[in-house]
Amino acid sequence: MNSGHVMVAPDPSRILVGTIGVGDADYCQEICRRVFALREAWIPRAYCGPEGGFATLGCATYLDVGSSGFPERDYYGRLPDQNRLLSQHFGDLLDRVRARLCVAFNADIKMTDHLALPGFHVFWGSSLVDEPTPDLAHFDTQFQMLRWRGQWGTAAPKSFTLPVSLPQGGASMDMWPITHREFVDGPGRTRNAHQYAGDTPELCRTHWYELGVCTIQNDLWLHRIGRCGTRAANDFRITLQGHLMEIDGQWITYW
Repeated sequence: MNSGHVMVAPDPSRILVGTIGVGDADYCQEICRRVFALREAWIPRAYCGPEGGFATLGCATYLDVGSSGFPERDYYGRLPDQNRLLSQHFGDLLDRVRARLCVAFNADIKMTDHLALPGFHVFWGSSLVDEPTPDLAHFDTQFQMLRWRGQWGTAAPKSFTLPVSLPQGGASMDMWPITHREFVDGPGRTRNAHQYAGDTPELCRTHWYELGVCTIQNDLWLHRIGRCGTRAANDFRITLQGHLMEIDGQWITYW
């Protein structure tokens, strides 16, 4: 039966990410120093102990709205204090990243107080991923969960990751050359994203992060956290995370 959809096979040669330099090793070390100085403000996301853990500094839509039964408390309630900390202690970094993104996209990009500012993922020790599984694969569609003050634009939402600390063996992101729209119109009619990722390992491409270099996903690509080369207790993977959304013709960055 022809549904009217055109099935297009994923093209492994597609360009999935772009990169822009943000800071050198010394600057990244300074940012890490500030992150650790605010350790009491970290939000535990899994077990956090000396041998390993996962936390964030800042609210994250996918966790505090998408995975929470209490978004008013966990996202909107925590947002003012978390945004204040990020603005006060990392204002220079946020300004620097925003300026680089403005140049990269030749557009004015703004931050807003009514959504979470870009914030930090913090993984360490045993919580670092050594063998990523298909159930980690996802599309960054959490923008659908938020209260936007305006209408979504037609441009594809984007995501960015800036590593300021990497394990000794490095850290990565796995990606598949299929967008969310392509997935919904094609394989997503019979499989979920986890199943698709498990069925198509030959399409998976690994992007290794560079310290101080911001990686930008230029569309809603299927992706997952990739493996780390090492996962010792003193290994940390600290990244500034954010998304870009076009609202009423204006690009907004949030997490």
